[in-house]
Amino acid sequence: MVRASEYYDPKWYCSTYPDTELLGMDPCLHFLRYGRLLRRDPGPGFETGFYLDTYSDAGAGNPLLTHLRAHDRDRRPVTRAALLARMTDLERDMREQWCADGPSAPPSRKISYCTPVMGRLDDLKGTLDWNLKANAEFRDQVEFLIVVFDADTEIRDWIAGNFPEAISDGYLRVVRDVETLDSWHFGKAKNAFRAHLRGQVYSSLDADNFVTAGETRMLLDLLMAYPAGFIFHHFSGNWGDGTSGRISMPTSIYRHVGYHGLSMPRQFDEIDVILGAMTEFPALPFIGVSEGKHIFKISGSARNYLQDEKLPNRRAFIGKVADHRSPLNPRGADYVSTEALFREMGNFNAALSVQRHSKSEDLAPKYRSRVQTYKHRLIEALPADGILRDLFHIEPLPEIDPITQRSICAVACVHNEQDFLSSFVNHHRKLGVTHFLLIDDHSTQPVRDLDLGDNVLALRPKIGTFRTCKTLWMEGLIKALVPAGTWLCILDADEMLQLPAPFGTLGDLTGHLAQQGRDFATCLLLDMLPDLRMPPDGTDISEDDVTATFGWFCDMPGPASQTYRETGSISWGFGPYADLSWRFDARFHAFGTFDSLRKLSICRYQPGRHLNQGFHSFHYTDDTPQPGPDIWTLNPIVPVFHYKLVKLFSDAHRSRMLQQAEGYHARTQQNIGRIFGEGAEGAVAKLASLASHLRPASDALLPGVFAQNRQTTEDA
Repeated sequence: MVRASEYYDPKWYCSTYPDTELLGMDPCLHFLRYGRLLRRDPGPGFETGFYLDTYSDAGAGNPLLTHLRAHDRDRRPVTRAALLARMTDLERDMREQWCADGPSAPPSRKISYCTPVMGRLDDLKGTLDWNLKANAEFRDQVEFLIVVFDADTEIRDWIAGNFPEAISDGYLRVVRDVETLDSWHFGKAKNAFRAHLRGQVYSSLDADNFVTAGETRMLLDLLMAYPAGFIFHHFSGNWGDGTSGRISMPTSIYRHVGYHGLSMPRQFDEIDVILGAMTEFPALPFIGVSEGKHIFKISGSARNYLQDEKLPNRRAFIGKVADHRSPLNPRGADYVSTEALFREMGNFNAALSVQRHSKSEDLAPKYRSRVQTYKHRLIEALPADGILRDLFHIEPLPEIDPITQRSICAVACVHNEQDFLSSFVNHHRKLGVTHFLLIDDHSTQPVRDLDLGDNVLALRPKIGTFRTCKTLWMEGLIKALVPAGTWLCILDADEMLQLPAPFGTLGDLTGHLAQQGRDFATCLLLDMLPDLRMPPDGTDISEDDVTATFGWFCDMPGPASQTYRETGSISWGFGPYADLSWRFDARFHAFGTFDSLRKLSICRYQPGRHLNQGFHSFHYTDDTPQPGPDIWTLNPIVPVFHYKLVKLFSDAHRSRMLQQAEGYHARTQQNIGRIFGEGAEGAVAKLASLASHLRPASDALLPGVFAQNRQTTEDA
């Protein structure tokens, strides 16, 4: 490994350390045996002493071998000059992106104490004057920067009237921001300083926090001791004394990593930034206050992440400053653990943080599972009257009729689905849906601007992403607006429920299910196809043509192959009834992909039961098992016409599908790439093999089309 390394230079080693030749040793063997002990470099591009002093895992063996084996070696500078160069480049890039004073303007202060304020004038009245006086000796090196998110001028007027001198010399600055927040969110509020601060060091400061001269002097000393940068957590070890929410680090790192603006409004904010900074910059040390009570001792999520990701940042502890002053509003040390909502927000935000910062593909399933677990616990802890405020942008909501247990609600998460939405709403309205609850995942054309008729509510989420929070958004909207026991249709915008005979409306179907004592229906996804004997020519298909042009589905005779029935998604979803999936699985027969055709799209709202990301199953927070393959023995099976493959024949939709693929999990990403990556011509060529196995859409509604295959292979 050493001989093959770009860092090893035998001629340089021998000329730099002539005793190697005097001993008659091979320079590589000499370096391996004695290089670490003598802190010798293998070549001019690797500094052994720097590496030993910088990374916590470097002392276990030869530092070069440690580096060559490290999973994060691409992020580890191996010389002091390389570290300084990286930080210089980062500073330049971040100033070009964020600095309102222009990228060439050097920082005018050493430290920016940054306080976000929304309706907290009383706190400022108790701390601001004290802080300015306590740090007066540093007024040329420090700025107190306050961002005010209130639309009224009360706070700004009070500050301007009481501190004109501090404002005039830049010791105190006030920035108005009424665009960032419509309700309080710690991460978004603290990200708002990026474009405004003028200090080399960003230091977070809540409105009720005091900052003493001793603390400022300590930060200035750290800046001298670690010119490349540091990651400092002011946490004393007591969750309630105001220190857990205070961090200090180079402004460039704060700007680069940022707070998680898509997390829940509070909890784990500063720890998230710390984990992100340590992951991105393993050469920078973590500085704490107490060696016995830092976050990697007290926070299980932080400790596990440190161990799982093998973060090599050195850790140092400086002790509590003598003149530390507690905040105006101290809390009890156990306030998080005793308040269920805070606890579950913290758990969920921690799971999101770990998932967003991790670089490990091997750990991704573990992190994804953790997000799902805490997502379910969070939705149960959130009070119904606060969900809309916490999860969604609150805009003027259209008037809709009250939702009662007699209503039938369709719930969908949509993104740039304007070509399908009108058909989706009209189709399900005819079936008996009374209300449409739509989560608009930031469509280019807002859904609220579309004319979709009465009783359609569209809200944009303000936390999470489609990949992590799709079902959280949907369950949150349901919990806020829908009474328990109401029937729901959980769908994607390109899915159309169909009613098999003899049911004429969704009310007929749900009434039948209720009489049987059932609270959900088994649904089967059918990919709708064009007439493959005369396929579309690849041009964009208008909305009006979709159901007419794509009026066929695949009906391939079985039995399923052994490989197919043993594939995870098939075995889990269908078990001994895999022949049913095989028969109608157009995507497998054409493209070789494995997707679950199982859907539980019609169900009664039941608190404590949670949606699977693809609506293939239910999850429970108690010991209730998920529905198993025996659901295929229940009558009726409801077909769901799926128009995803319509997107193959639209250049715009095909491109959009590939762009959105990264929002899905790895297997789904691969499937989307295989189906949509070749373009319409290649896709049609693969679909052509199904031409002789097509049935018209109307056949899916006939009695017995699905029932004839609902027996196990053994029974057959």
